[in-house]
Amino acid sequence: MMAATRLLCTRTAGFMLVCRYARFHFCSHRTARIDRNSLRKVASECRCTAASALLRERTHTDTRYSHLVRIMQSLIAALLFGARVAAQKPQLAQTPPMGWMSWEVFRCEVDCAKNPDACINERLYKQMALALQTDGYVAAGYKTISIDDCWESGTPGVLRRPGESLQMNASRFPSGPKALADYIHKRGAKFGIYSDEGTQTCQGYYGSQGYEDLDARTFASWGVDYLKLDGCNNDAAGFATGYPAMGRALQKSGRDIVYSCSWPAYIGDDEAAKPYDAMADAGCHLWRNWHDIQCEWSSLRTIMNHWGNNSVALEKAAGPGRWNDPARPRA
Repeated sequence: MMAATRLLCTRTAGFMLVCRYARFHFCSHRTARIDRNSLRKVASECRCTAASALLRERTHTDTRYSHLVRIMQSLIAALLFGARVAAQKPQLAQTPPMGWMSWEVFRCEVDCAKNPDACINERLYKQMALALQTDGYVAAGYKTISIDDCWESGTPGVLRRPGESLQMNASRFPSGPKALADYIHKRGAKFGIYSDEGTQTCQGYYGSQGYEDLDARTFASWGVDYLKLDGCNNDAAGFATGYPAMGRALQKSGRDIVYSCSWPAYIGDDEAAKPYDAMADAGCHLWRNWHDIQCEWSSLRTIMNHWGNNSVALEKAAGPGRWNDPARPRA
């Protein structure tokens, strides 16, 4: 099919009816992911009267084109089928995802004996899910309860063994991830979790680099609705392959999972130089652009100044299904 597609994208005049949208998506290097709106445009244009007339004319007047006609008809049928399938699948993050994430205040506190009311355990996330429901935040749209780093079992600094699945710390999450997800879902909220597109997370737990398919299936089986994928212990070259790998894995997981990428936060301060289109093509629904917020006003001020100084570039990058995350909503 790809060879036939390249053939259709030559300068053969009669077959340029595959048009600007098809040429953009099939002749560029962005063939891994076609967004639904463009797919519909391709299907619509390929059904137009002029295209049909041209196909008939070429078929009857020049047998040299008959093979190309059959290829084009197959392509049109595939596009129409893809448009119908895509229309049945809900688009994610059409508005900016909102909710609560633990990192700013609770960080990586894992000593629940010493700090029972301020540690990373299932009690904390159940309390927050109930509070957001009871106080009306879930009804107002603040629906995602997100775990950040330090939920995993194991010892920080130890590398992951091949084929090893991620597991929650059993002493701090005794009911397990699926039960926690069910509790959150019953309160009308969504369950968010954290991993890292590196060999280890920022705090040294297992990362997802090289394990994207396995981890996506794991998260889907747990009932995860939102994944924050951090960028510690990797580099720009690794991000360019790793974040798309997780995006593809999530799309194959069988569950709708909003995908938050920390890719741009690790590649400098110049927002105009960051590859936001590549991030969207990777499947990212939102991305943390810059520094994490700290529990002090000076941190908030620097984030606001950064956004003000880069507003033109950031505005161009954002839209339904592809949002900037200033880190402020993490409070």
